[in-house]
Order: sequence, then structure tokens, then C-alpha cells
Amino acid sequence: MYRKTLPHDIAAIARRSFLATVLAAPALLLASSCRGAATTIAQADRQAGALYVADFRRRGLSDRQVLANAFQAWVEHGGTLHLEPNRRYNLGIQATTDHVFQLFWMQDATLAGNGATLVIQTRGEVTYNLFYLAHYRNLRIENLSAVDTGFRDTSDTGAKFIVVDAGQRDSVDITLDNVAGERLVSFIQLQGRPGGPRVRGVRIMPNCRATRVFYGLACLNQGDDVSGGFSTHNSGRSYFPYGVRNHSLDIRVHHQGAGYGPAAETAILIKCYGPTTSRIRLHAEFSGTLASGGSCVTLEHQHDPAGSPSIIEDIDLRITIAPGTTDPNNSHRVALRTLTPADREETGRTRNIWRRIRIAGILRPGRAPAIFSHANPVAPAEIMIAPGTSGAEPDRIAAPGFRFRRG
Repeated sequence: MYRKTLPHDIAAIARRSFLATVLAAPALLLASSCRGAATTIAQADRQAGALYVADFRRRGLSDRQVLANAFQAWVEHGGTLHLEPNRRYNLGIQATTDHVFQLFWMQDATLAGNGATLVIQTRGEVTYNLFYLAHYRNLRIENLSAVDTGFRDTSDTGAKFIVVDAGQRDSVDITLDNVAGERLVSFIQLQGRPGGPRVRGVRIMPNCRATRVFYGLACLNQGDDVSGGFSTHNSGRSYFPYGVRNHSLDIRVHHQGAGYGPAAETAILIKCYGPTTSRIRLHAEFSGTLASGGSCVTLEHQHDPAGSPSIIEDIDLRITIAPGTTDPNNSHRVALRTLTPADREETGRTRNIWRRIRIAGILRPGRAPAIFSHANPVAPAEIMIAPGTSGAEPDRIAAPGFRFRRG
């Protein structure tokens, strides 16, 4: 076992970081008088009171042990933790479902990755969380990447990078800035007990990106008030929300086709398993190859039909198929489906509800209908086609159970 950092160690390290900055000041000022202010800025890059992973290095400790000690200190101390610039941290092999790093109760804290990359290798058929976060207030993660060299392009084996849980209280306000994930089961996953505390206030900066992951952003009955955007490259399901509300996202989906990464039946699945899914504004831009075998975007219900009807409402979709995008699978641009718990599609009457759905954009349909559904809702289901939308003309729609209104 590696030595755990104790509270008095944390205070000592914080003092050393502060004193190093203060004691260096005269020398830095002298240097600036000789070589100019630019030298001062380059050398005085340590923040008073911040923590630095480099200060936790000890002979005989692996990268994973060093990070574990640094994260423990960060949880206790708060503030900013700086990873070593551009370092590739070798986290070794992971063959269990244990969390790699568990970070709870953070407040007004920043993890500054400084261009670092976390490298882990999954062995065996396991999934696990690389970062497991809960109970925070105002957390920021920036300039950090992660890759799982053992990922197998499936959803049931490999690492989940940033996993946020509500746990015992709401987890509120997290910002991800220039965060990247490669070869992962999930890039960002929001989860928790339905009906319990909520994950709220997730801001994803547009410079965030996922490459060859199965799930880009998965919101599993958790994750309200999500905004921003990200890009996915050669990934399976870029966006998978259900049981959530208040999303405003711009997602760029690029795929090179079969053999370049995982593919799912639908690239974006907005779903409802029971708790209402509502108020989602999404602009999805597709380029390269439409790798999904079914549709680009699907609005789907799935729960026991003997129970109360489920609701998907207030969905504003803008879909842009970029010029030159290939469509080898004849994908629908939008599909509306309802499934039984046994994954069988219902083709008859359904009490499930779609309401206030709006579709806009440049759909560029292929041979398959652009908008498609076998569903036949009992409740009147009207879909608005926004002015200027191309590719959603009446002859491009095969959804007889729905009414379509233009304007």
C-alpha cells in the first residue's frame, strides 16, 4: 500500500507552495529588471495557495499513487490543483469495477490539467469510473484528456471518464473546458437516483471533444440545466438523455464509417423510460459518414405499457447534414418510436406522448424517408416543421400516426 497524505501533510504542502511563491518574488523582480517583464510572467507561474501534483511525488510511488495523494489533498484543501504540464500519467491496468478516483464534497474548486493525459488500460469485461464526482458546488475541470488503451468499441467494457452523481445532495455547477476523451465507454455521464437529489448546472465548452467513445454525453434520469456543446469523432451514441429537462446544446458528429469506431443504431437518442424528458434544444451537425443503421436522431419511449404514459415534450431539433456526407445505411434523419420493456417496437396504438416537437435544418435525405415512425399515438401528436427546413417535404415523411404543421 502507498502512504496516504494526512491532514498535517496537506497543510505543509500548501505552506510550501505559498512560501515558494513568496520567497521567489525578489529573484523574479531582479530577473525582470535584467530581462524584461515577459520573463517574470513565464517564471512566476505558481499560484499562492494552490496545490501542485509535482509536490506529491515520492520515490517509489507510481503515477496513480501520486495522483491519489494529490486528489486527497485537494478534497481536503480545496482551491486549485495543478497537474504537471503535458504529462502522460500512466494509471496502469484496471481489471475491476472500482472507481479509480472518487472526489466528493468539492466546493469552488478547479482541476487544472495543463494539457496532461490520463492513460489507463482496461483488462477483462469490466466498466468503471475514472473520475467519480458527487456533492460538489462550483467545480471546474480544464485542459485535461483521458484515454483507455484497452477499449473494445463496445458499451460494456472500458472506462467512463467523468461520471457525476447526485448521491446525498444536489451536485450543482460544473464546467468542463477543453476536456477530451478517447477510447471510452462514456466521455461524460450524469447519473443518480430518480426522485432524489439532482445533478444540475452542467456547462460544456465547445472545445470539449470525444474520439472513439461509445457514449459522448449520457444523462441517465439525471442532469438538468445542461448547456454548451462538444464534438464527437468516430463515436457510437453522441448524446443520450432521458428523464431530464433544460438542455441547450450544439453537437458536432463526425464519423468515418465502419471500422473506425463504435456505431449505434441511432447517433442521438432522446428517450423516456418513465420520468418526463422535456425542454431540449439541440443543434446537431453531421459530417463524414452517417454510421448509424437506423436514424441520426430518435425520440423514443420505453416502459411498461400497463403503467402511466410517458412524455417527451418541448423538443427543438435543428439537424444539419453537411455537404458531401455519405449515407451507406439509408438512415432516417428523425425517427419516433415506442418500445416495450423487452425491446420490441410497438406498431399499434400507444398512450405515450410526444408533444411540442419542432424540427428544422438541412436534412439532405437519402433513399429512406427523412422522418419516420410506426407509432400511432392515442393523444394527438403534432410536429412542427420550421420555415426554411429542407428535406422534410411531405413526400419525405412516413409517419402516418403524426400530424405535421409548417410555419
